[in-house]
Amino acid sequence: MADHTTVEVPEIKNVAEGIVVRQAIDNMGWADMGGYTVVIDALEKPSEEQEVIRAIQETIPSQPISKLINTHLHPDHTALNNRFQELYGTEIVNLRTYPDIAPEDGLHIKGEQRSCQVLPMPGCHTSEDAVVWFPQEAVLFTGDIFGWGMVPSIGSCNNSVLKQLISIYDNLISLNPATVVPGHGPLASAKELEQCREYFAWLGPKITELAEQGLDRKTIMTEVKPPEEMQHWWRFAEWKHEHNVRRLVQSIAS
Repeated sequence: MADHTTVEVPEIKNVAEGIVVRQAIDNMGWADMGGYTVVIDALEKPSEEQEVIRAIQETIPSQPISKLINTHLHPDHTALNNRFQELYGTEIVNLRTYPDIAPEDGLHIKGEQRSCQVLPMPGCHTSEDAVVWFPQEAVLFTGDIFGWGMVPSIGSCNNSVLKQLISIYDNLISLNPATVVPGHGPLASAKELEQCREYFAWLGPKITELAEQGLDRKTIMTEVKPPEEMQHWWRFAEWKHEHNVRRLVQSIAS
C-alpha cells in the first residue's frame, strides 16, 4: 500500500471497502460504519469545506455524519470541526472530549457494518494524540505520530524522547496494519512503520557516539547521513532527516 509519490493535488482513495481517504498534504478520511459515517480529522483550510463534503456524499451517500474523530487538536486537523457540527450535528471525538479513554482498551465506536478503536498515544506529538484503528480492514490513521521519518515531538528532542517513540511504534507495529494513513502525505504500510522505528533506534545512539568522540556539531551534522532505504521517502532526504539531526545534536551534543 505504500505510495511515495507527491501529494500536492488531493486524491480520493478507497483504501478498503467503505473506508475512504482524501490523500493530500493534509489527510483526512471517512468510513461507512453501517447506518452512519465517521470522519477522521478535519483538515487545515476551511475553504476546502465544499470539496470535502461533496467527496463524502459521493462516496458514502445518504447517511448522517454522526462522529468526527480528531487524532489531535492542532488547527490543521480541526479546521472543519465546527462546520460538521453546524451542518450535521456531528459529535466531536478526541482526547479532550473523552479524557478518560483507557489507553489499553481505547474507545470502541461500533456500527452495523464495522467498528473502530480510538487508541490514546499521548506525549508523542502532543498531550492529546490518538490513533484510529479499523481492525477488520487493518487500516490505521496515525495523525502526526507517523510523519514519513519526522521525529514528531514538538518539545524537547533527545534520547528519552526517541525511547518513548520506539515504544509507541512497537505498539503500532504490533497491530500489523495493511494501510497506514499519516496526518500528512502519502499512504504507507507496516513496512514504513518498522523502518521508521529502526531509524529512531539508530539516530540517537549514533549522534551520542559521535558526540562522545569529541566531534563538533557541524561535523556530526555532516556525518549522520539518512538511511539509504529511506532516501525516497516523502520529503525525508529533502529536509526532514536534517531537521531531526539538527534538533538532536542541539540536545545530545550540547
